[in-house]
Amino acid sequence: MINIQPLTINDSTNCLEILTATFTTPWKELETIFNTSSNIAWGAFIDDRIIGFIVLSQVLDECEILMCAVNPTHQRQGIARALLTHTLNTLKKVNSIFLEVDITNFPAQKLYESIGFNIVGTRKNYYLSPNGSYSDAIIMRLSLIIQ
Repeated sequence: MINIQPLTINDSTNCLEILTATFTTPWKELETIFNTSSNIAWGAFIDDRIIGFIVLSQVLDECEILMCAVNPTHQRQGIARALLTHTLNTLKKVNSIFLEVDITNFPAQKLYESIGFNIVGTRKNYYLSPNGSYSDAIIMRLSLIIQ
């Protein structure tokens, strides 16, 4: 059974292992993320082992998902959806949530769209590939304001 709980800087090594296993060019400055007071981090655990995590930054009424990653051996099992749902249920006084996703990451795009995120723009040449080429990022937004 999945248990979602807050993460601390002590969890950064395990999160870096997940990032390294999941992405070809992971962001390795996790201590910075965990040491920023406006950031919130949640981990998905099975038997006290982190199998996925999400980090977001909240400033006033806006939030940005900085990263969401699931260990490849646990992908496509609803872990990312559980982390996103937990995040949405715990946020207070947030009107909009933004994120960036690689234009080539179709499973993540489908997940975000199924939750209600919409494409609002792109960032050209945002993600660096191991071969030195770049791919675009799609900027997505979820509005939590009922209109």
